[in-house]
Amino acid sequence: MLAPTGQAAVSWVRANLSASARVLGEGPVVAALAAAGFPAESIATTGANWRDFNYVITSSAANALGPARQSSSPVAVFAGLEVRQIVTHDLVGLLQARLADRADRADRLMAGAALLRNPALASAAQPKTVLVDGDLDMRPAAVLVALGAQARVDLDAIDVVPAEAAAALPARSISFDHRIPQAPRRY
Repeated sequence: MLAPTGQAAVSWVRANLSASARVLGEGPVVAALAAAGFPAESIATTGANWRDFNYVITSSAANALGPARQSSSPVAVFAGLEVRQIVTHDLVGLLQARLADRADRADRLMAGAALLRNPALASAAQPKTVLVDGDLDMRPAAVLVALGAQARVDLDAIDVVPAEAAAALPARSISFDHRIPQAPRRY
C-alpha cells in the first residue's frame, strides 16, 4: 500500500507527464504507476541505468537513486517525495539552463507588473499576489495580454499547484471572465 504522499505523486505523474516519459522510481511508486496504467516499458526501479530515464521519483533518503537525484531538478515536491526531471547536460548546459531559469523569472516579474498596470485587467486579491511575485507562467500571461487587448478581463484566480510551487515552478492555470463587446449591427 502506497502512502498518501506516494499516491499524490503518482496522480501528478499521470496528469502531467506523457505516457512516453521514462520514469525511474522506488519499488512501491513504480508498482502504483503500473497499477494506474502507466506503460510498463516506461517505468523501472533502482538498478536500471538512470541515464536512460527522463524523470526520477525519489525520497531524500533513497541512496540507490543518489546519482539520478544529483543530476536532476525538482518539478513537483510532496512531503518527503520528489518528482525530478533528469538533466543529462554537461556542466555548461546545466549552467545555461540555470541562467535561462533566472531570465524566465525576471520576465515573469516584469509581465506580472505590466498586467497589474493594464486598465483592461481587473484582478482579485489572490491573483494579484501571484502576479506581483512573478509566479505566473508566461503562457497564461500572454493569453491575458491578448484578451485584454480586445476587452475587459476579470482575473478570478490563478491555480497554484502546491507540489509544483514547492519545486519553484510557476502557475500554469488561470480562471477569468472575458466578454468581447458586440459590434453594432448594420441593417
